[in-house]
Amino acid sequence: MNKEVEISVGDIKAVLEIITVMASRGAIKGSELAAIGSIYNKYLSLLETLQKKEPAPAEDIKDN
Repeated sequence: MNKEVEISVGDIKAVLEIITVMASRGAIKGSELAAIGSIYNKYLSLLETLQKKEPAPAEDIKDN
């Protein structure tokens, strides 16, 4: 069963936000912190890599 799954930059940002909210609310046990932190760091690194590859938005050119 080969089914492609698309994950957007917005999805990655959402996962990072969910982890942050869970941690701030105490939903993560101390014994889970290292594993969750590792996943968080991987997603953050992926996000930073993807954002570097995205072209910068073009600025509007106005005639004077």
